[in-house]
Amino acid sequence: MGAKRGVLFEKNLERIFKLAGFRTQRNVKINGYEVDVTAEFEDLLVAVQCKQYETSYVNVKDLVHQWDSKNKKIEADRVIIAIFGQEVTKEERGLAKNFNMILWDERDVDRYDDLVTD
Repeated sequence: MGAKRGVLFEKNLERIFKLAGFRTQRNVKINGYEVDVTAEFEDLLVAVQCKQYETSYVNVKDLVHQWDSKNKKIEADRVIIAIFGQEVTKEERGLAKNFNMILWDERDVDRYDDLVTD
């Protein structure tokens, strides 16, 4: 059941970007790395990594460092890591910003969902 919810989370993120005018794809391989959602607008490429952790914990700092390394090969203009089931701290957001990444938790996803559907 967890995998199915993860797919629904990916679909929701893809829908948010589509409604905002981006061209999107899910589960795309770029230079050997799978990206959950790609969102393109003109020549801007956003790579979105979706993580759903309702019954476990993810080390967000490690995730940011992993995606900094992966993005050296993917070469996205921006990486967004969206996490469902765990609140993102101010410190984690600051670390992500240092690597030109954005962290979203459930509240952020809900806020952006409301923006594109209002």
